[in-house]
Amino acid sequence: MPLVGIFCCENRPKSGGLQKATKYGIIMDTIGVIRAYARKGGNVNPFDMGVLAKKAMLAALDTTPKPGLVDRETAGPHTDMDYSTMQKAIEAVAPHMVTFGQTGLFLADKTDEQVSHVMQEVGRAALADMYQATGGVNALKGTVLALGLYITAYYRLYRKGVEIDSTSLSAQISALAQGIERERDSHGAWVAESYQVEGALGEARCGYARWLTEGLWLYRKLEGEHRRLRLLLYIMSQLKDSCAYYRAGAELAENARTIAKYLYEHFDIEDVRTADRYFERCHLSMGGSGDMLALVLLADLTLQRE
Repeated sequence: MPLVGIFCCENRPKSGGLQKATKYGIIMDTIGVIRAYARKGGNVNPFDMGVLAKKAMLAALDTTPKPGLVDRETAGPHTDMDYSTMQKAIEAVAPHMVTFGQTGLFLADKTDEQVSHVMQEVGRAALADMYQATGGVNALKGTVLALGLYITAYYRLYRKGVEIDSTSLSAQISALAQGIERERDSHGAWVAESYQVEGALGEARCGYARWLTEGLWLYRKLEGEHRRLRLLLYIMSQLKDSCAYYRAGAELAENARTIAKYLYEHFDIEDVRTADRYFERCHLSMGGSGDMLALVLLADLTLQRE
């Protein structure tokens, strides 16, 4: 069940006065926050952000072809998911994107640790709904982490009156991500120990700095119908994707980066389809790169052009 609405006025006094909500042991001045948001002329409220996050996830999914990822044509190297599975996952997690926004907006004055704690609770609820919708398939775990951090940070900065740009967002994301512990016995933990590749959590702790600056700048410079695909190829060429390391090992993961670099620099759509078939045969999943594609697409929708 989505947590949208968890910030409604619970335990409020019956006789007027300031309305406050409590959740996870934290008191939130809901009415005060909403009034302040309105006074400051907020034009992207958390519900609008939820729509934009869903749009970004669907755009990432619809990018076709995508070597090592599910797209409209193939399931890539995946035997447990396809395009329909991904659609169901997006529908399941999208409502929680609103709650990430509420978390940042209503808890802006709390500590990084407190905000991170609530944000992680929202993330766990999103993943529970995703697993229910997909029959237990992990389709968007990294995307939920990335977009959840981005949206929470975005509204926390807004509430504090800080200018929202790539630099301030990256710093805020990094601060919130420090409170996230790596799951024991997870794929990411195994890759980090085996290959010293920090994966999704490492990228988060760095604030997704490279993707919110260089990646966003590149996407806005690219032109043509395949600009999302070209951005994805660039991300693949630069990111040490823990999904690829886990499924195929270090040699093939690095080989995938080399191929992606060539495809980006010498772009040809049929060559990309050939690479897609090769990645499928080698069981190369580029899930981390897909997560960063969705993140950059959301940033493009929500950050002003400089």
